[in-house]
Amino acid sequence: DVIGKIENPLEAYSNSSLPENTVQSKYYDDIKLLQNPDVFIRFQAIGRIINNTEVIPYLTDTILNSEHRQFNRDVMECLHYFFTHNQITEKESLSLQKLLNAKDDEVRIIMAHNLGLWELKECEDALIETLKKDKNGQVRRFALASLSLLNSQKAIPIVKQLVLTDSCEDVRRLGISFLGRTEKEKALDIIIKVLEEDKSYVVKSVAADALTYFRDERSLEPLRRAAKSYDVYLKRAAAKALANLYQIESIEILIDTMSFRSIDNTDNYGENIPNYLTRFTGVDFPNSARFDQSNWKQWFNENKD
Repeated sequence: DVIGKIENPLEAYSNSSLPENTVQSKYYDDIKLLQNPDVFIRFQAIGRIINNTEVIPYLTDTILNSEHRQFNRDVMECLHYFFTHNQITEKESLSLQKLLNAKDDEVRIIMAHNLGLWELKECEDALIETLKKDKNGQVRRFALASLSLLNSQKAIPIVKQLVLTDSCEDVRRLGISFLGRTEKEKALDIIIKVLEEDKSYVVKSVAADALTYFRDERSLEPLRRAAKSYDVYLKRAAAKALANLYQIESIEILIDTMSFRSIDNTDNYGENIPNYLTRFTGVDFPNSARFDQSNWKQWFNENKD
């Protein structure tokens, strides 16, 4: 149920011109039916279209310059079928790469995601170009996600720049995870710089979390400064990284953050503060007592030495 006014309602189905090569193809009649307002007719058309991968170049050309989102989604539904049934070979992927330049942002986002999700390694260069040039932050984000899935080494230099300069918070955040996995120690200085200079506490928290896995003493002081932040999630991430560097102060910081009630110190699928404290201290409390901050404070005061 939608309450209130829909600001950007989807455009109604209607007839519009299609590219000449699509018009001249044997698939024209069925592709044209994807513009029909009758959902059952569109459903039948999709059923016929997905019978042959030879239709893929015509589908991609059809939505390359289309800004009709309803129609584009139905065409993408056909393309998605070929992805999920492992029918995309290198030949088809070269055609699909063109959609990284589609007019519709949503088409570019979906394609940027799919090319890596389905491990089309031959699309690596096209994804890198998209990461460099696309003006939409979410397109860049999913291009980077795909490059990460492809374990792209070529993308490392551009990602090193983007984690410091990209205007999209999601790109910077994902770039840190990418570098932490692909560059390891070589990325340490960049991640520390992000921790200290980025304007977003979400990005800073990801940087602190990445430093958890480096266990490099050069990150000690930056993490201590981050642990003094008023942002509780950054404090927690910094404390976890300090704990992996065997700093006793990290235990007290984690205990202090339990005063901020959130899913992170109750459930959260095992990723919660009591579980971290148990992991680092070897101590636990039964049942709900483990979520009581006073129990941990008392234990720490008795055992911190």
